Amino acid sequence: MRKLLSKLRKALFQLSEIDILIQKGVSDNNKQIDDMLTIHRYEQLSLVSDRIGISDEQYGPHELIVSLTTFGNRINEVYLAIESLMQQTMKPNRIVIWLDETEFCIDNIPLSLKKLINRGLTISFCENLRSYKKLVPALQAFPNAVIVTCDDDVIYKQDLVENLYKTHIKNPGAIVFGGGQEIGIKDGELTSYNEWYSPEIAYSNPILNFPTGVCGVLYPPQVLHPDVTKKELFLQLAPTADDVWFKAMSLLTNTPCMKAYTHDKLGNDFVELGTWTQKSNALMNENVFNNKNDIQIKAVFDYYNLYEKIGCKKK
Repeated sequence: MRKLLSKLRKALFQLSEIDILIQKGVSDNNKQIDDMLTIHRYEQLSLVSDRIGISDEQYGPHELIVSLTTFGNRINEVYLAIESLMQQTMKPNRIVIWLDETEFCIDNIPLSLKKLINRGLTISFCENLRSYKKLVPALQAFPNAVIVTCDDDVIYKQDLVENLYKTHIKNPGAIVFGGGQEIGIKDGELTSYNEWYSPEIAYSNPILNFPTGVCGVLYPPQVLHPDVTKKELFLQLAPTADDVWFKAMSLLTNTPCMKAYTHDKLGNDFVELGTWTQKSNALMNENVFNNKNDIQIKAVFDYYNLYEKIGCKKK
């Protein structure tokens, strides 16, 4: 009862915040108000909905699984991301969240997450593979499934899974993504990650397309190189750049990456939760501003000699 009252107070507080924003007027097409209303809606759904969030329907020859992970204090907000995945127009056959077995157990996860088990959520505990927990354990547990990876700190539009899957049906051998970049090549050489092409002009080359995880990525079965699950390699070569590692594993198998339809031209078919900005800034400071992306890209590309795969020379 105490937790329920706390959630109701929080909801009322957010409504008062929205009223203040409306009175002041908000630019950017009232996006801030729309985002707050979306967050409020999914908080209310998590309180009252008993709707099952998965389906037994067979969409194709393979099981359709949504896989994600979380860590630290974000465990307290991940129920909102999962709620949005349970409200999809195309419901997956499973929704699995992978938690570090040394950090969490069934006794110390929040009630908001436990409640979702009755609606179809699978909570699985695994070794700490950092951000790789989003995909690697799922590849090992469900090698013949179509796996959609999602982030833990955003609320997705209700047709995310459907849009990814529709593109998958048209391109069954391709990795499908909501948003990303295009690997940059200039004068025959790989450019710095910060110079990779913006999405407005990208996506024309399925081999150079570089999916980013927050927008949702669909992996058909058996399209990634078997090394994808070798933790001693990815934690050594790209410990904080799982997107780089997964792209490398697709280059090794010559698997194309295809852009799915998104309502937002950049692929941002989601609403950011409060912790998203903190995570984004932390990753940007670590990987972009400190050039750790370039260091990890070079480490992976050198190890597998991937430069010829994208038509450029080794630096």
